[in-house]
Amino acid sequence: GNSGIQMFIICAFLVAASPAGREAPSPGIWRGAAPFKLWDSSLLALGGPPVGGVYKAVLRMPVIGDQTFVLQILRRRRSLGPAGITERGLARITLSGAMNLDEHAEFRMGADGAILLDFNAPTLALLRRMRTRIRKCTYCETGDFSTLVIAPPLVPAIRVRLLRQPGRSNALRRDADDMRSNHFKNR
Repeated sequence: GNSGIQMFIICAFLVAASPAGREAPSPGIWRGAAPFKLWDSSLLALGGPPVGGVYKAVLRMPVIGDQTFVLQILRRRRSLGPAGITERGLARITLSGAMNLDEHAEFRMGADGAILLDFNAPTLALLRRMRTRIRKCTYCETGDFSTLVIAPPLVPAIRVRLLRQPGRSNALRRDADDMRSNHFKNR
């Protein structure tokens, strides 16, 4: 009854008062056990493109004309597993011009800002038919843009910078950034 609640309150107080940055002390039977954190501020800040973010570029190419690239982030989630924190999501990739495509692709966020896309069968078939590969997709958080590295046949790889398009998600991102900065300012 009450002894369980009292023990919980004492443990919570010891964890909060720990000088090691909210790490639990390791007395008694817990000596040598790895410390744990009740709150990790890195869980608050999701790196990478925000949900609802739309990134677009128009590439003017000789002979074939304009090619439009659009990357829209539909969903993201963060999970904790044996390898640490992983971020996964779902993006919509739209191409119009010489290549036409409107498909979803699941992705994982790499530690270096890489967006590791898992293309579905229609996307892979189109790329094979056009003898083109998407070598790399990255996100730059400081500039809030995405870059695609495309390898068409017979020419060197092309870097395409997709710029953030204005929209509702910009306001949501500003609100989230304000909430994070106010949280850490008031500490």
